[in-house]
Amino acid sequence: MLARDTGYWFHTHGGISRANGDFFRAKVLSRGRTLEPSVFSSSSRPAADIEPLLEYRGLALPKTEK
Repeated sequence: MLARDTGYWFHTHGGISRANGDFFRAKVLSRGRTLEPSVFSSSSRPAADIEPLLEYRGLALPKTEK
């Protein structure tokens, strides 16, 4: 779920760029396993969003089609 949430965050914030990479490194990679995955998300939300995972698996409509 975190991988899909991260991919969705990159997609909605302009893709892979230096600024997005720096944000990802500072907020996600630098923390390692110091936090439980359920409390952390690359997109600065309190918890990861399951919607991108459901979309990827074909269990929900893409946000643009709702």
